[in-house]
Amino acid sequence: RLNIPMETIQERRVVYEDSTYIVKLKLALAAANFPNYFVKNKDIIHEENLMHLFGDKSPSDTVFFTGMNLDVRSDEELEQTFMGDVNEYFKQGYCDPVKKLSLEGARLYVTFENPAERSVCKSVYYALMMKKQGFSLSLSEREDTSLRREAALSRTEVKRTIPIIKGEALVQVTHVISPTKFYVQFCNNDLRSEWEVTQQRLQLIPRTRVPYQHLKPKGYAACFFDDEVTLYRVRLEHFRGEEMRVYYLDYGNYKNVPVNQLFRIPADLLTVPFQARECSLENLAPLHSKFMDMVSGGWSRHVIHYTEEILLNKLFTAQIFYVWSGVVHLDLIAGGVSFINHLVSQCHAHQPEPDYRVK
Repeated sequence: RLNIPMETIQERRVVYEDSTYIVKLKLALAAANFPNYFVKNKDIIHEENLMHLFGDKSPSDTVFFTGMNLDVRSDEELEQTFMGDVNEYFKQGYCDPVKKLSLEGARLYVTFENPAERSVCKSVYYALMMKKQGFSLSLSEREDTSLRREAALSRTEVKRTIPIIKGEALVQVTHVISPTKFYVQFCNNDLRSEWEVTQQRLQLIPRTRVPYQHLKPKGYAACFFDDEVTLYRVRLEHFRGEEMRVYYLDYGNYKNVPVNQLFRIPADLLTVPFQARECSLENLAPLHSKFMDMVSGGWSRHVIHYTEEILLNKLFTAQIFYVWSGVVHLDLIAGGVSFINHLVSQCHAHQPEPDYRVK
């Protein structure tokens, strides 16, 4: 499995033509005796001690390094700053790719991809073997870390949020799940024109596929939706077989996309705020006309389909009442008609509490 050429082994004597072969031979020995090959104090391999050291992480695909006093505010910043150095350290050992970095105090955890689903991935062997040989991972704080952090915070504060103000706003409905959960784009905010430019630039990027080992939840990419013409910004959710579940950041819908249709997206195309905002029609509940609808709860398929037909891809004046946990509670007005009142009048819904808007 380690691809050691047989001609380099002659009569039980290693020919030292390349130090890589020596490393591989040591890895083979380590694999045959894991974990006892590395551990002097055998108590460390007991389950209780492993739980104490690794927590919810697995010692089969994770190693940790102590004494890492790194000035980072989050695991995301940790990966942005040091992922290159960590990958460089493990590159020499033909290791599995690094999947995730996390920091707990002064202890750095490095988690690897394990594509072959081995009981212990070879990167763990390599890390422990190198430690036994007296070599360990060394990271130093970047001089520009504070400047980069300030710039990132500045971008976040200025550009990451579309302002939602109580009152009226022009919106376009982009995705409907139910009358109390749908997504809109605010059409008259100051950042709308920047998003339109971003969407145009997105169509011009090289169609470079995201490497399989870099596909991970909460990552970003560009992909198509129902054609192979228009690209959209998406967030990666999770694998589903040979596909990746993605969330369309500017529209609010989800789709399973083949992994070979996910393309790298330049970081500067992610600075403009994501346009989709989750909304709910305020003070509205299903009116169940059938016993099975009442038992199952929620909105019937008929009402959902009816709502989608009326709202999807259309412009409305939104009467905004408040924002709670990121969800905008509102009413949609078209031609002077309230959609809340329309659903109630058509016996598709009811208002369970007194309507404070008429007081």
